Amino acid sequence: MANTTRQLRFVLEMTKICNNPVENVYISPSLDNVLIWNGVIFPASGYYKGGIFRFDLIFTEQYPTDAFPKIYFRTDIYHPLVDSVSKELNLKAEFDRNQQNDPKSIHIIDFIKYVKSVLIDDVKYWHNSLFIFDRECFRLYLDYLSTKQSEKHLFILNIKQCVQSSIHSKHKHANPNTNALILADADDDDDDDDDDDDDDQVMDNGYAQIIRENLKSFKSFKDING
Repeated sequence: MANTTRQLRFVLEMTKICNNPVENVYISPSLDNVLIWNGVIFPASGYYKGGIFRFDLIFTEQYPTDAFPKIYFRTDIYHPLVDSVSKELNLKAEFDRNQQNDPKSIHIIDFIKYVKSVLIDDVKYWHNSLFIFDRECFRLYLDYLSTKQSEKHLFILNIKQCVQSSIHSKHKHANPNTNALILADADDDDDDDDDDDDDDQVMDNGYAQIIRENLKSFKSFKDING
């Protein structure tokens, strides 16, 4: 029963995202494991403008009753709130069980918005040392703010290198057999019939059909949470 409830919850979560898309952020359940959601973000402003960053939401069997997901960047990223080794994003800057946040009341779209915000809004999320995962990055960030904020500062140079690297590695860690978010290259031939067939196969492997079939019976999260 718990597994069925979670599956239906995921259906409604994906529907909510499709109906209220977060600009420049895309996410889809893995094609072989509904507990893993693959995402990609294209920051349009801030330090990471122009980058292409892949990330995963990893859910546990306890979600959404008693656990938040974990978010891991799959693209290398230089960021104060991201562990430099595991690439885990610290969620506590926005979601903290100690602040009485109920996992059932927080939706996947909220986590997506958070991923977008931490790449853009440094004032809101980067200034609390309690949430910092990369201390060296944070130290250089503070040093950058306290100086003339030169474009040649090591913090900015590291960010630029990170952005450039993200573009060159946009396909890395994206298995087309499990990840629906495969990016086309600018020089791809749109008229290639074989490519169209492959695209159709990926679409058929997704969750769009599941969502359509279940929407008639389950109108809201209240229907499955009780």
